[in-house]
Amino acid sequence: MRYSEEEIKSKLKKEFDSLENQKNRVKKNAEAVVILAAEEEDIVGQNKERIDKGLKIISTFECKPLLIYLGTQNHNKSASIYIRSKDITYKQIKSRNQANTKDQIIDLRRYSKNHEIASITIVSHIYHIPRIKRYCKILIPKVNITFWKIGKIKDYKRQVNEEIEKILEYSKKGDLPLFL
Repeated sequence: MRYSEEEIKSKLKKEFDSLENQKNRVKKNAEAVVILAAEEEDIVGQNKERIDKGLKIISTFECKPLLIYLGTQNHNKSASIYIRSKDITYKQIKSRNQANTKDQIIDLRRYSKNHEIASITIVSHIYHIPRIKRYCKILIPKVNITFWKIGKIKDYKRQVNEEIEKILEYSKKGDLPLFL
């Protein structure tokens, strides 16, 4: 069945809206909690929210999973100072010169394969999750992945619209599935 662009956008919007009602789930046997760096390179704004949430999640585990932070070299400098003071096994994975989502998931795929990690919880903002899920589906389909969403969709209208446009653009290029 062929959909018009407006029908596609409407379906994608419903997907984003449905995240609002989904509960955050963390498998207590997850081997790693992964934080995808936000745009800010310092520990501020969304970057700080993601790191703090990841640290909080890890504190609930009996057997502490590995904390993986995916960012650029500049992201990693700031994160290292912030996280080093915590008693957590921590691994930085440098994601090229830019920390775009696709590169972050490619680097996560490589790391999880090389270290035989089978279960991961990814921490990111709610508007980012649909695109992350798509990349994970095609790039690391054999890893059991759960998501911890930060925020509420209603607070990120601009970002949701930007993400819908990115999903449309990348699916036209064949980089992402349009629908899950």
